[in-house]
Amino acid sequence: MKIKIGLAFILSMAVILGCAKQPASPHFVGTVTAILAKDGQSVLVTWKEAGIGNNQEIEYEASAAATATYVCMNSKGKCPNAENKQTVSGPVTATATLSSDQNGQIAGTLVLLAPSAGSFACPGGQLMMLSEIHYSDIALTDLTNG
Repeated sequence: MKIKIGLAFILSMAVILGCAKQPASPHFVGTVTAILAKDGQSVLVTWKEAGIGNNQEIEYEASAAATATYVCMNSKGKCPNAENKQTVSGPVTATATLSSDQNGQIAGTLVLLAPSAGSFACPGGQLMMLSEIHYSDIALTDLTNG
């Protein structure tokens, strides 16, 4: 009788330990995509990550190298002075902290914006417009899990 109870206890402990929460194993699912937004100026970086664990806060960073050209336009949509433009280059980033769902997954999107025109300004009566933008080396990083 003691052997049966002891064996039953060992089997029940094996079942309990077998059902114990497995360690998280974060990984991106499918393809991380980067597409030009409808505004033609920003990039949408979209992903799904699984194996995170339930209700975990994860910090993400999207980054890229970007080059933007700004021009001045008059009310007729013309650039009256071809020299009246500014090209700026530099890194752009976007960050967010998102919470995983009850299945240990996060689906998210971050928006990369064009670099600022800095101190570039247009003369009175003209509007500054972004005329050209290039993004390269687009990356997404799970900063929490490395």
